[in-house]
Amino acid sequence: YTVTYTYAGSSVNCINTGTNTATIDLTTTITPSFTQVAPVCSGDALAALPTTSTNGILGSWSPSINNTATTTYTFTPNPGQCALSTTMTITVNTPVTPSFTQVAPVCAGDVFTLPSTSNNGVVGVWSPAENNTATTTYTFTPNAGQCAVSTTMTVVVNSFIEPIFTPISDLCVGATPIVLPLISNNGISGTWSPSQVDTSQSNISVYTFTPSTTISQCASPITISVHVIQCTIQKGISPNGDMKNDYLKLRAEKVEIFNRYGKEVYSKVNYDNDWYGQSNSGSSLPDGTYYYVIQLLGGETKSGWIYINKQD
Repeated sequence: YTVTYTYAGSSVNCINTGTNTATIDLTTTITPSFTQVAPVCSGDALAALPTTSTNGILGSWSPSINNTATTTYTFTPNPGQCALSTTMTITVNTPVTPSFTQVAPVCAGDVFTLPSTSNNGVVGVWSPAENNTATTTYTFTPNAGQCAVSTTMTVVVNSFIEPIFTPISDLCVGATPIVLPLISNNGISGTWSPSQVDTSQSNISVYTFTPSTTISQCASPITISVHVIQCTIQKGISPNGDMKNDYLKLRAEKVEIFNRYGKEVYSKVNYDNDWYGQSNSGSSLPDGTYYYVIQLLGGETKSGWIYINKQD
């Protein structure tokens, strides 16, 4: 616009009355504009801020770029552009550590799945692939653009344990039935089918133990066989070498033989058809009546008499 200045004359100063006219051009002040830099993760590469604004203002930024903390930067225009300073804040986010519920130990062969989204919302992938045959440590890698770090999880895979039970010796027909134990010697609980040994008749029966599935056990089923035999005690033996009735035909926990005076003449633990009419020293006992105390398989004890007759 134009400005006119009028001044009065002065005889003292020898100045005549007059005017001066001047034209003044006014330029509007410009605010530099920039595209906002998106938030970044701490440590991510952060490009230098542009030295020319989107509306053509040249200048410089301070302080230097910092990719570890949220920082406000100031843009100062170069002189002579009639432009104002401006600022930009660049947000630097702290990376999130994905959190997952720990997968409980599994048995070899069991199926498990690792989730692709963490409890705190991070999406990603696991490597290596799930392995249900061996304990493995897996690495979770977040998908790009989430400002999250990798994490790991170890899934324990337990081998199967075979339940161990004390073997059951042969039993006699009529022995007290044995209720099979529900917990193995190595701590595995479960059930048997059938649940007790049948001693009502001579047989070889198979019993199956199935580990419980209601508690965490990596155990496999097993079977045992129990032999129930007829434990008849004969009334006499004729140890003359003719292979007929030469010995006390019996299997027992223990056999004791006494003479008519009550003196022990023969004793054998884990008896298995061992007595041919001999004494403890191995000598042949004379013919006659002897008395026995026999602990049968299964624990029952019987007593009675038996005759040695070498002539028959």
